[in-house]
Amino acid sequence: ENFYAYDVSTQEKMKFYVTSMYNKTLFSNELRFLCEISINNNFGYVPWDLIYKDMNFIPRIMFEDIVVSPKTWRIF
Repeated sequence: ENFYAYDVSTQEKMKFYVTSMYNKTLFSNELRFLCEISINNNFGYVPWDLIYKDMNFIPRIMFEDIVVSPKTWRIF
């Protein structure tokens, strides 16, 4: 499953490019996020299964109105 940004009016996937040697770590969080998801259509793997391996329930994790990880239950 890929993570991407899309244009609300046209429903087209959007890609963001940096065309300078400017240090990306100095970008605002929002701009850095858009550039990161454009690299491989994802913004990195967060190993929720390892971080929460002993938990039976992981709540939904959100940043503003973006779902970073859906809520998950471990069923035995």
